[in-house]
Formats: sequence, structure tokens, C-alpha cells
Amino acid sequence: MVAVLAVLAGACSSDNSTTAPATTDGVAPTTAVGGAATTTSAVASTTAASGSAPGTAAATRTAPAPSGDSGGTLVVAQSADPTSLDPYRYGSTNDRNIIANMYETLVTFDLTTYKIVGSLADSWSVSTDGLTHTFKLHPGVTFHDGSPFGAADVVKSMERAKDPASGRTTSLLAGVTATTAVDDLTVEIHLATPDRVLLSTLVDVYISPRSDSVNLGIQPNGTGPFTFKSAAANQQVEIVKNPKYWRAGLPFLDGVTYRTIPDGTVQSLLARNGEVDMLATTPLGEIGTLQAAGLQIIGPAKGFNSGLYNMHTNTRKDPWSNKLVRQAASFALNR
Repeated sequence: MVAVLAVLAGACSSDNSTTAPATTDGVAPTTAVGGAATTTSAVASTTAASGSAPGTAAATRTAPAPSGDSGGTLVVAQSADPTSLDPYRYGSTNDRNIIANMYETLVTFDLTTYKIVGSLADSWSVSTDGLTHTFKLHPGVTFHDGSPFGAADVVKSMERAKDPASGRTTSLLAGVTATTAVDDLTVEIHLATPDRVLLSTLVDVYISPRSDSVNLGIQPNGTGPFTFKSAAANQQVEIVKNPKYWRAGLPFLDGVTYRTIPDGTVQSLLARNGEVDMLATTPLGEIGTLQAAGLQIIGPAKGFNSGLYNMHTNTRKDPWSNKLVRQAASFALNR
């Protein structure tokens, strides 16, 4: 039986880089899924984030619809080890694929409509002047270490995301003047000027506990469907089912193992042999071979784009520090 993983393939950027679709260096934004563990016939619950490619195509063997059985471990081949598992300091797609399964955000993308929907926030409202966004948080959520999730965690997470060292989100949150906890389950985000893309930005702000006592890069601690188990350099990263996940009945999978396999040809071979269940990205030259082996390329629904990508600019450095340059780039985009 084939397991389908609703992942995660993220386009990421560092402090002074811009994100781009994963079509460079001969790599297509496709994901190959091979024969999964026979005990696995269910969908992994995962969260997509801003800059990720929710429309990423998947290659899968033709198989009956999942029966609803739970269990099994999905094995995903990635081209490199994650550079960091810190949700505020990571810098590659390989990092994000793992992080997005362990952490959640206030809002996220609905992968069928690409609209922004609630995640850890049940609802939100915006003041008439556009300067205050109020979020009502979901009750009864806990972090992997058992500590309760609340407004103070959102406040601390926003502080971390605004830190200059957090290059992905720092400039995007420059207009946030304050984040305040109204009560345990209500948060207000205050802006200097109205920000029409704030919700899209928040899709990229992962929520972590308020305490600074743990190094999140070494011991990840989120609210997501999977918890960190182990990492071995140049080998693999293992995450396992969160038994106390707040979404009833999820995740279906017992775990996901991310194997580091740098060579795309070897990845393709392992997928065709059933030794790995999914390729995080599929080299262009292997697509025909995978299809010939019975793997089907599944793209986004007709009428939808192949993915959602953000271009991040570092406004502290030239040329992006020049407002006219930013305006020129904005006007040049074919919307």
C-alpha cells in the first residue's frame, strides 16, 4: 500500500537571499513516492508553511485508496542533512521538511484551496484601522514536553521571529510594534501601519514554548503531530508520532524517517526498489525512469499554480534598502 505524505517541500532563504522555485540545478519541484511499508496506508498529518510548495507534484504507484488503517513509518529520501532544526534559524528545504512536522503556526494554508485558515488560532479579527490583529487560540494544546500552549508562547515566538538572527522573518515582521497576551488564549499583534500580508507572514512563524531553557536546534519542542526522536549525521533524522496531538485521530503514521541520500540517481533507484517511500525532490532526469517503473506524477488540481513561493529581501542591505528598487521590483511582477 502506498502512503501519501502531505508535505512540506519548502523554498527557504537565508538573511540576504531570495527564495526561488525548486527548479534550479536540474531539480524539479516534484516528489516521488514509491512502495511504502506494507503496514502503512494512511496519510501523514503535516503543516505547510509560507514559502512552501503546497502544489508540489507527487509521483506515486497506482494503488487502492487507503483503508483508514493507521501505522507504519514513512521513509523519505533527502539530498542533505538538515542544517538546523531550530524553527527560527533554519536555511534549507531539507530543514523545513522536518520542522514543519514538529511545529505549528497560528495560521496555515489550506492545501486544497490555498486559502489561509486557522491552525493554533481558531479565529482572528482585525481592527477597523488595520493596526491590531486579535487571535483566539485553540484550548487544550500542549507542547511535546507536556507544557501547556498559551498566549505567552506566541508572544515569545514572535520575539524570536523578529530577532535579527532570524533572517527569514525579521524584515517581514518589521512593522510589528508589539505582541501582547490579553489572556491565556487571546493574543494581539500591533502594527505601525496596516499590513495586508501579515497572515501570510505568520504562516512562517512557528510557535515554540516561552521558556529559553532548551536549545531548540538540539531538542525540538513544538505542538506538531510528530516529535523528535534522533538524528545521525550523514545518515538520517527520525520523528515519531505525537501520542498527545491535539487533533483527534492524527497523525495516522507512527513516524517518518528522513534519509540523507545526496545522489539523485541513487534516490530514484531506492524509490523504484521500494527501499524509500518518497523523494523530497525529484531530479528532472529521473522523472521518466520513475514513471516507467510505475510511479505516477500527481500535480496540483487543474487551475491551481504549481506552488506558492515568497521572495524575501534583506532591506538592511543594498540594493533592497532602496525603496525605489523595491517598488520597481513590485511593479515588474506579473500579477
